[in-house]
Amino acid sequence: MIIRLALLVACIAPALASATVYTVSNLPGQPAQFPTIQAAVDASSAGDTIYVTGSSVIYNEPVILNRRLTVIGPGYASPLSPSAHINQILLDTIPSVSGGSGSKFIGLQLDQLYGYYSGVTHTNITVERCHLQYVLIASGQTEPQSWTIMHCYIVGYLQCATNGALTANISNNIFYEPASIGSAGLTSNVLISNNIFIGNGASTSFSDLNNAVISNNIFWGTTPVGTGMANCAFNNNITYQTPDNNIPYGTNVGSGNLVGVNPQFTNAPTQELSFTYNYRLLPGSPGENAGTDGTDIGIYGGPSPMPNQTGVPRIPTVTQFILENTTIGEGGSLNVQLKARKND
Repeated sequence: MIIRLALLVACIAPALASATVYTVSNLPGQPAQFPTIQAAVDASSAGDTIYVTGSSVIYNEPVILNRRLTVIGPGYASPLSPSAHINQILLDTIPSVSGGSGSKFIGLQLDQLYGYYSGVTHTNITVERCHLQYVLIASGQTEPQSWTIMHCYIVGYLQCATNGALTANISNNIFYEPASIGSAGLTSNVLISNNIFIGNGASTSFSDLNNAVISNNIFWGTTPVGTGMANCAFNNNITYQTPDNNIPYGTNVGSGNLVGVNPQFTNAPTQELSFTYNYRLLPGSPGENAGTDGTDIGIYGGPSPMPNQTGVPRIPTVTQFILENTTIGEGGSLNVQLKARKND
């Protein structure tokens, strides 16, 4: 197992040549450099990468991240590994410190990701190919905040509450009810594009959201109407089988929306959460090439279409490892056969 981990690090290293790669595993049978994520964070320097091994045991300790790091897991629905399930990551707690600005979180299952401490700036935070339960981007802060959340499964609440300059790109994600995006007094640059919101009508997709651009999304069973929602722009979205299909409404504006229209997914027979469903649009779908940019409405359109629905990161995946000799003499060679798969 130690050899396997070393080879995995070797696969990662060429793409991260300027950084140190640390490994974490909380399973005794899968040794790594550190048993906890916090220990790896404490040993790291800005620009380093932490690879978190998939595990049947949750990484339950809260992690405080106060430097620019990349944290990578195996994906939330990898066919080869359980997810790296992390309870909580806090982006710094110390005013005037960077707050982990520039950090990336890829291929993880995150219950809580917080960036809400007053006096701390969080800029260029990227969350990609993750399974998310609750994300708090900011809360009443006046410091600049900038986040990108893309290619994720989101099953909880994404809150964008700030009194300062907020730039957020929330794109090509799958929101599953009761997932929603909320805010309070949002007055900044927030783009919500090419997402799919799925539910059975028990909750709404938004709450207290203001001044956001909402384009090229599909709302299937969960209404885009939200309490306190105002001054948003709805453009080229699809609504279908929701309690209220009509957009825009109230003080919201927009055009090009397809109201009460079946998006015609390739294979999504029910409004249930399934990583095996295929949310690509069928040929001839009303959403085909109907986005504001001429690409498909939904997660497979826009400038960065969802690459897959497993969350597997772009690093190579080892698919076969064979030891050709299990013992070696002094000065001898260990012969192995290794196969790896490229991930887009």
